[in-house]
Amino acid sequence: MRIITFDLFAVLGLAVGCALLPGMWRARRSLSQLFFFSLFWAYLLLVVNLTLFPIYIDPSFAAARSWQFMGNINPLPLDFSAYFSLRAALREAMLNTLMTIPFGILVPLITPLRGWRALALLAVFGLGFEAAQLSISLLIGFPYRVIDANDVVFNGLGALTGYIVFRLCAGLYLGLLRALRLRPRGLFAYLQRMALGEA
Repeated sequence: MRIITFDLFAVLGLAVGCALLPGMWRARRSLSQLFFFSLFWAYLLLVVNLTLFPIYIDPSFAAARSWQFMGNINPLPLDFSAYFSLRAALREAMLNTLMTIPFGILVPLITPLRGWRALALLAVFGLGFEAAQLSISLLIGFPYRVIDANDVVFNGLGALTGYIVFRLCAGLYLGLLRALRLRPRGLFAYLQRMALGEA
């Protein structure tokens, strides 16, 4: 059996992230935007580690892939019959929700995000990791992880929760600036623009 760990991917991911920063700087991105982009990139690498690695490759598993695929895929949202207990199902739902809350907070700190565009991105993010798990499973010949529609639902819910938290904090921040008649600079001015949804 071969085990593909996160180590190599992490090095490549960090290298790509570092390579993007000079280009963003030349495109006149502010230091504040570069900071939040770096934070977001590090978060993405951590989530990829949690959801996709390690990858186990065992040719003996591939021989039984027909029944294994069916036994390791739950296509029905909010179907918890595969869990041993309600407590286990609730724990898994909570962890999947908490994992993606930072996504909903960080993305609008990098780029303006409102309306249907925001909802579409949050939904795609929730679906992306399960799609990646399915793609890897098809590539190696057997499902190395359980592919669960519930994860899609709760990943999307977590991202949406994070976005709502961002909008609430943005409203409070803008209200505070108006009440105190402040003219922020630097990082605080950047936060004001993102709260207003300005590029």
